[in-house]
Amino acid sequence: MSLHILFLAVRMRPGFGVSVVIEQLARRLLERGVTVTIGCLEREGAFPGLDIQEVAASAEAINALVAQVSASHVIAHTSPYFEMLPGVVGASTWAWEHGDPDPEFFRADQAERQHQCERKRTAVYPTVDGVIAISHFICEQIRWPAARVICNGWEHVLTAEQAAINPWEPGEGVFRVGCLIRLGKGEELYKGGDLFLELARLVKN
Repeated sequence: MSLHILFLAVRMRPGFGVSVVIEQLARRLLERGVTVTIGCLEREGAFPGLDIQEVAASAEAINALVAQVSASHVIAHTSPYFEMLPGVVGASTWAWEHGDPDPEFFRADQAERQHQCERKRTAVYPTVDGVIAISHFICEQIRWPAARVICNGWEHVLTAEQAAINPWEPGEGVFRVGCLIRLGKGEELYKGGDLFLELARLVKN
């Protein structure tokens, strides 16, 4: 059976982390002769050479696209497509987890966010052919030990055991910390923007 992967994500926009991951995955797979289609709810900007189609977040719409492109694998990268995977037929289904911010950071809809995380653990992960996590940290966060870890980049959150392998000791040189963070409405709180700015102020003083 020839491989035809259908990636699903809520949006495809240049500069968005998940969009960047999917674009790079798609291009590398295409170089290896794998056919790739990308389904999304929103798209913006140009992604030359990629087959991107808007598809509703419903099992019926996804199944229609699976049949249309003869997809062999359906890989969801975000909600609301995660929740649709149990209803997909005719293709192998996978959840590729990039992680969710802690629901406690969102007081207005904390209960719904917590329910969404629990729903994935109880109604999605057990029904799919596999779960992929982008880091060991995310694997722990989603509380699904069977997830296969495929790191998108440097595994920057170390366990105590990993940190003990090569600890930094005072006197070994200048200890430098770099931080790249996207600040903006809706993300500043849970990504620690306010704490980072306060830390920068304290260090400067």
